[in-house]
Amino acid sequence: MLFLFCTGKAKVVKDENRKELFEYGAWARDEITMERVGQSIKGYSFLKDGQNKGERVDDASIVLSAGTTLRVNLKEFMFESKKNEGQNVFPADLDVIPAFSVVEVMINMANTGNFEKGYGIQVSRIRPCDFSLHSLNHTLGLGLLASSYERSIAEAERQQESNLGVKAMLETKNTGFYGAVTTGSYLVKYNDDFYRLVGPHETPGDDQSRHVNVIDGVCSVDIPKDRLMYFTNAPAETEAEGLNYSHFLVDLAAAAGALGCYVVYNEYVLRSVIS
Repeated sequence: MLFLFCTGKAKVVKDENRKELFEYGAWARDEITMERVGQSIKGYSFLKDGQNKGERVDDASIVLSAGTTLRVNLKEFMFESKKNEGQNVFPADLDVIPAFSVVEVMINMANTGNFEKGYGIQVSRIRPCDFSLHSLNHTLGLGLLASSYERSIAEAERQQESNLGVKAMLETKNTGFYGAVTTGSYLVKYNDDFYRLVGPHETPGDDQSRHVNVIDGVCSVDIPKDRLMYFTNAPAETEAEGLNYSHFLVDLAAAAGALGCYVVYNEYVLRSVIS
């Protein structure tokens, strides 16, 4: 997932001696356009002072980078409505956020008690964005993510070793990455709900030969049919026409070597398919 981090609203009266809990970390830059974006953010825990936030603890920090996958437990209070609707964790009129939606996640740092347990951040607000992954398909968007599952795992394990303050929240297996699809890959219908993107046959013209990996280190990618039509902007007259259009467009892009996929590994879905 992609996370957008912010530090909340600025106070009217600011204590100039008080240290901020968030700072920008590394920056990524497009060497052609010279555009740059924050690639990581550094957060600091703080001492608990009754119901207030105490002093920042400089040696209790974490660094979250683009592509970091976090596990967050949804608590009952997150769904409760507050007097000020803008402070609700979820929008009051929202029932479902579709899979693969881009969302803005506002986080707060936790006090040192939770930080030392590995739960160093708290989610304070989640808002769906009015754009999709299409808008992030550029060098400083999806291009910042790991290009293979193996690289995403290696980065997740590295972060778990260096980010002890969120160690209990870091996902090191069910991660996401953005990879180039092998030229000549194609779609096949898997069942009534999914299509499967597979690599070309190892021996061209021999349908009995094994498939090469569709992406580096990945044998196949399962795509829900509704997401397939959504991300190919398929016409919506009938589902059959939309799927035919999507199928053709994906196969054409793969044949031209111009197809990339944002992939999320999910061991739980895999288990249900196998069983």
